[in-house]
Parts: sequence; C-alpha cells; structure tokens
Amino acid sequence: MRLYTAGHGVEITPRVDDHIKHKLSLALRPFSARIVRIAVRLEALSDGQHDCRVLVRLAGIPSVLVRQRDQDLFATIDAATDQVGE
Repeated sequence: MRLYTAGHGVEITPRVDDHIKHKLSLALRPFSARIVRIAVRLEALSDGQHDCRVLVRLAGIPSVLVRQRDQDLFATIDAATDQVGE
C-alpha cells in the first residue's frame, strides 16, 4: 500500500502515523489488491477543529474521497477511515 500523509498545522507523529496505517489497513482489507495509492491530509482549522481527507485511488474502479471534521484529531481520523471502508 502506497500511503502518503501530509499535515498542515498538524504534526504527523509516529503515534498519528501508526494510527492512520492501522485504521486504513482494517478498513481497506477487502480492496487491498486494487489499491494504487492512498493520500491522507490532516489540517488544523482556525475554529479548533481538525479536518481529515482521505483519497484512495483504486485500479479499475472509481477513486474514493472522504472528508471528516472533529475537534479531536484521532476521532477525525477514525471517522474518515471508517467511512472509506463503507
């Protein structure tokens, strides 16, 4: 799985990176053979919330883009990765 993670106003610590990888591996297990690339962007917003965007490019089927916001960074990641797997 080619995973690209970027943080804008959010530090991508090893704990955050591990959490993203774990959640995505669980959510995307059924699609693992078709995954071309995954891009995750975390952003700290001016209102104190965090924005998480996940773009999954898949071979042979349309890409998936999800976006979630929450005040808690890990809750934002959880909501976005759960939605990707649906």
